Amino acid sequence: MQAARSNLTVSHTKPLNLPMRHRLTCGLLSPFLTMSNFALFLVFIFVFIFRTQTATLNAQVRQSTPAPRTEQSLDDGDWSLGSFAMDAGIAAGAQNETFDDSSFRRVQVPGEVQLQMGIKGQDLYRQTKELTSINFQEWWYRKHFKAARQAAGKRTLLQFDGADYFASVWLNGKLLGEHEGTFVPFSFDVTSLLRSNGDNVLAVRVTHPWVPKDRGLSEYMNGDFSMSVYSDTVTFSHPPYSVSVGWDGLPAHGNAAFAMGLWRSVHLTTLNSVAFDNLYIRTESIQPDGSAQQIGRAHV
Repeated sequence: MQAARSNLTVSHTKPLNLPMRHRLTCGLLSPFLTMSNFALFLVFIFVFIFRTQTATLNAQVRQSTPAPRTEQSLDDGDWSLGSFAMDAGIAAGAQNETFDDSSFRRVQVPGEVQLQMGIKGQDLYRQTKELTSINFQEWWYRKHFKAARQAAGKRTLLQFDGADYFASVWLNGKLLGEHEGTFVPFSFDVTSLLRSNGDNVLAVRVTHPWVPKDRGLSEYMNGDFSMSVYSDTVTFSHPPYSVSVGWDGLPAHGNAAFAMGLWRSVHLTTLNSVAFDNLYIRTESIQPDGSAQQIGRAHV
């Protein structure tokens, strides 16, 4: 062992400029560097370097991997809610940033207008003037908020998980778009309108009229057993529209009120510049061996 160590030392006429950790390694291993295990020593060095480089590469990949989507909830009790006669809100400027909504009621979102206006219990089902008048008006939700820091410089969507029934949305005085439907979520790209270092004003008009423009009562009755009009039913051109003898789980055949409002969450979704959404996979056919032909679709 000593001879092998001496031979290894003499063979190097110039000092090796190795890092201290490598010098220590050679010093500890040199007594064992016989011709039979010298190859194992080289393998050890190779594995050490390879693992070091792999760890460095993995760290670089983790740093360069884009962060996943982030959410900023706008759900809280800092929303304002007020009403106007149908089509009167825009004329009053309720969509504008400078609109004075100090007379509006402070409400919690998510919520429904009937509940947010203080109607409770069986009063939600009795045909009263207070309850019926809600659907004759348009209701405006307004909220001031600041965007979280991660929204700056990213692609940001304003997401509504549910608005009942007709909704029009403005951000900082700009109309984003309109939506119809209670259960289907919808969103708008607000990247260019969102202020990351200032106040943002969100305004949402929600309506659920007894009879929408250019439509009839039959649209609401379609597929709803509790509102079917039978041959012996007396009908009216105004609420409650129909009166008949029978039994149903809801008073007034369930048409004492049409629920309305921002009844599910509202939030900002921040994405990277490229993201996949609405991924959909359809099975076209299934083969005898159990394999399947499928088609995928996604929004990029």
